[in-house]
Amino acid sequence: MGRDDGGALVPAPAPAPTPGQVYLPAWRRAYDRLVKMLRQAYAQAEELSVEREHLITELQFLQSGIREREEISQARLQQICKHEELRKRVVEAETAARIGGKELQIHCYKKLAELAEDDLEDFKSCISNLAAENTELKEKLKKFESQVEICTDNSDHQKSGKDIREEIRKLKKAYMILRSEKDKEISALQAEKNFVCNQLKTMEEDYSGAIKSKSIEVKQAQKLLQNVDELQVAAQKKDDEIVRLQVEVTNAKERMSILEDELQKMRSLVKDKDLETDKNEDDQSDTSKMSKKDINKANRKSKSTRTSQVTPDISRTSQVTPDRREVKTTQHMRLRLIRNASLAPSSPPCRVGFTLVKAWNLLKKVHRRAQPIDGFAKALLALDKRLHGSADSAMTMEIQKLIESLWISRGGSLSPSQKLTKVFHQ
Repeated sequence: MGRDDGGALVPAPAPAPTPGQVYLPAWRRAYDRLVKMLRQAYAQAEELSVEREHLITELQFLQSGIREREEISQARLQQICKHEELRKRVVEAETAARIGGKELQIHCYKKLAELAEDDLEDFKSCISNLAAENTELKEKLKKFESQVEICTDNSDHQKSGKDIREEIRKLKKAYMILRSEKDKEISALQAEKNFVCNQLKTMEEDYSGAIKSKSIEVKQAQKLLQNVDELQVAAQKKDDEIVRLQVEVTNAKERMSILEDELQKMRSLVKDKDLETDKNEDDQSDTSKMSKKDINKANRKSKSTRTSQVTPDISRTSQVTPDRREVKTTQHMRLRLIRNASLAPSSPPCRVGFTLVKAWNLLKKVHRRAQPIDGFAKALLALDKRLHGSADSAMTMEIQKLIESLWISRGGSLSPSQKLTKVFHQ
């Protein structure tokens, strides 16, 4: 833009376009500049909006964090307050329990007396103040009345009677207003006093109920402590019993081990005795064989000598009954027992028991073959029922008696029974 000679504004001439460049008018160039500026402003506005949203999210996040922290702190503060309240209650309960019912009542009565004294002092002070104010007002009235009388007596007549009367009325109204206000204050103080007394009574009742509840709780706690002590005593007794039983168990185990050792020793001794008995049986079998050979030789010799004497009696022996034959067989077995017993005195004491058992077995065999008519068989049957095959002193005595009766029935010599009795005595 330029100015002409007259000073008016004239648009500047457009610059000459360079070769190869398109000429644009001024408005188009201004428009392009405006579009460019608007685009830049729009881009800046978008960037600012993005930053604004980002800042808003950050602020919301920070606010949420602050709120959470505040909530957590408030919850902690509430918990702390609750704990403090509980602690205060516990302390108050402990103090109430320590002070006791009577002391607490005395304390409450003292507080009531102090409060009543304070109220009385306040009431007295109020009454004294009111009395002082009343006296002042009375004095003022007296002064005013005296002044009125003086004024009426004077001849100046500065004021009229109506004005004086109006002033008197005003003063009376003010006095009545003050009196009503003071009465209201006194009634309010009395109401406050009654309210305080009622509050003290309610507090006293609450304290008495709390004392009763605390006394009940103390009794329950004492009972619980007694129960705990009893349970501890019972547990101690049970522990002592358990210890005693454990000691008994250990002693029993020791005794069992000792008995097991003794049993093992006894078993070893029994095994040794069994081996000795086996050896003795072998020795006895050898000796019995030798004795049988000697007996057979002696029988052959005796038979050869008695053949001449026995021939006339063959007819008699042919007529012998089976019972007599069985009796002869039993007598033959008895002779064998006696001969076996006659060889026993040289054996040790353990062999005596073995020979007795063997003799008992032989007698049982004889009993099975004999008939029940035979008295000897009946005696064996009684022996079998009474002894059940056990080799003891009673059995030895019975065998001795039977052998002696056998010897008496045969009329032989006493040598076999005497030898057997020697064996029994050994």
